[in-house]
Amino acid sequence: MGMMGVRVDRKRYNLDKLREGKVRVGWFDDIQYDDGVYVAQVAYWNEYGTYASPARPFMRPMLHQSQRDIKELLKNSYARAVRENSDTQRVLMRVGEEVVWRIQKQILATTTPPNSPITINGGWMRNKKSGKPFYVIPKVGTHPLIDTGVMYQTVSYQVEEVFV
Repeated sequence: MGMMGVRVDRKRYNLDKLREGKVRVGWFDDIQYDDGVYVAQVAYWNEYGTYASPARPFMRPMLHQSQRDIKELLKNSYARAVRENSDTQRVLMRVGEEVVWRIQKQILATTTPPNSPITINGGWMRNKKSGKPFYVIPKVGTHPLIDTGVMYQTVSYQVEEVFV
């Protein structure tokens, strides 16, 4: 019986560059609106609602719809990192960029429940707890998750704890 030859590529991959790490995606402590309210807080209020406004979830639906794709991206990114002799930092940066894009896409896609007429047109209201009147400044547009665009524009990612 004949011999079968197997060619072995002798290129070495630096697997030491691939370590454990984390990528966090969202709004971080230093991002605020002009009035000092943290964008992360507004994102939370939109996601879960408040006593005065309904929930308009965009993070949970994105995660539910994208879970498989994100896992596949992570798997493929690590495989690519091995082929290209890259590192964990680049892998997690790619995943962070993808998740930011998916959150922004979901923000645009979330249109219900619509804004109330007072939100769109402005006017006087009373605080439910104190009874004090306050004026609601009308929104520029009608999209329920976009007013100034700050929340949409400032979603970002941070790569953390890459052990070397």
